[in-house]
Amino acid sequence: MIQLAKQTLLYARFSPRPDGAVVESNDNQIDRMRQYCRLAELEVTEVITDEYTSGKLPLSERPGGRRLLDLVAKGSHVVIQKVDRLFRNYPEAGRTVDDWSSMGVTLHLADQGGCSIDTSTATGYLMFGQLALFADFERRVIGERTSQAMKRYVRIGRRVSAEPPYGWAVNEDKSLRPDATEQAAVDRMVELRDDGAGLRAIARTLTEEGHASRNGGDWHHNTVSRILTRCEEECE
Repeated sequence: MIQLAKQTLLYARFSPRPDGAVVESNDNQIDRMRQYCRLAELEVTEVITDEYTSGKLPLSERPGGRRLLDLVAKGSHVVIQKVDRLFRNYPEAGRTVDDWSSMGVTLHLADQGGCSIDTSTATGYLMFGQLALFADFERRVIGERTSQAMKRYVRIGRRVSAEPPYGWAVNEDKSLRPDATEQAAVDRMVELRDDGAGLRAIARTLTEEGHASRNGGDWHHNTVSRILTRCEEECE
């Protein structure tokens, strides 16, 4: 396939909204990138998206990410809204951007906290590296907190309320044991929250993916909030 020397590729990764406005949610992200491209005088060649996709996955394991890697060529411009849309893993971010830089590919962050950044300058490259490191750090902190909370429940080994916390079952001696099915749902909540999804989006995704709630009905954002808050409080 012959690729354009000065192509501009837009990449968006997003989580669905609970009201079903997935397209609108995606368009908001893409609109910001298009506005940036107009100001930077970049002509958009293709818009690539990943839906329902965790930022923890390497680019090569995401459908849209694979498409992006296949299309990037010498002299390309890659535009994202902010760093965590593309990377949540610092080593991968460093390797990829170094490879792209050696090809003359420029990565643009269209709206990183109200600022735009591109890696074609030394300052832009430095700022990108710092932002990628913080995105990775945030992911790891959330994971550590959740792990510590779970370990504490095992250490306590007893019920702390009229019914066990979600993710746990009660033994005959009233001690707690992990419930594999519910633990999988908790892990998914943390993954989605780590990925930047809101409480309502998390609840919607859990329901659509078939994760069982305690009462067997659809997930509610208040329930998700309580479970995530409990996990964080237990490790403070």
